[in-house]
Amino acid sequence: MTDTSHFPFGSPLEARKPSATGASRLFLLGAYPSALHIEWKPPAPFQRVAALAVDNEPMPFWTGKDEQAQIDGWKVKVGWKAEWGSAGPVGPLNGSSGLWLEQKVLSPLKATRAETWITDCLDTYRFSRGQEEVVTGKFEPFATKLGLPWTGVPESLRHPDEDAIVREARERHQKRLMNELRTAQPRVVVTLGNAALRIFAQFASIPEPELLKPNKDYGTAKTVTVAGQTVTWWPLVHPGQRSKEWQAAHTKWIRARTNPNPT
Repeated sequence: MTDTSHFPFGSPLEARKPSATGASRLFLLGAYPSALHIEWKPPAPFQRVAALAVDNEPMPFWTGKDEQAQIDGWKVKVGWKAEWGSAGPVGPLNGSSGLWLEQKVLSPLKATRAETWITDCLDTYRFSRGQEEVVTGKFEPFATKLGLPWTGVPESLRHPDEDAIVREARERHQKRLMNELRTAQPRVVVTLGNAALRIFAQFASIPEPELLKPNKDYGTAKTVTVAGQTVTWWPLVHPGQRSKEWQAAHTKWIRARTNPNPT
């Protein structure tokens, strides 16, 4: 990523910091940050965009509770102009992963955000394939007509697959993540998805970890040593994985946490 990388309408794309700065009972590792999205209604003949990524996510796994305030602040920051149309909330999309995290990971583990260090393998937003199509097909023609600065989505910010996330994390973020683990000194670690699993497994000196599968072994806790201390490790699915098979496996895990001794 270069210093000139930015979102549509000009907000600079920046590295995000973890949610905590000191010792935390739980350490949670995701893949990469999300973003603040808007519903954009440009003037004719340009087409409405139901959800356009326009700024850095306010905090790791943001819940979207202050969506309107965040959008209002963003509009001030970029100097929103009436000729650009209107920008409004997108509803459940903003903060969907954050709410999933609170309800389906932290709550079953009886943990709060206040005691959780939340971070990602990569520290900058990446444009999903859908977002890249929207930006290229709908925002780019608008930016060209109005003379807005936009040079397209750079290769470095396009949606990475699992191997690409792991490769970049190992090359550029390994030291950062290990320093975060040492600072957090957690008793419990949660990884979301196989990319995060593979990165954390390396820190725990597990060269060939067993990858997540939606079977009877899903969500089995492991005891490992990392950064000089023993931790309980929960390898879990990433909230972006929406298939029924994966969600069913995770629901069984939640039930086991909330009702460990069913009668």
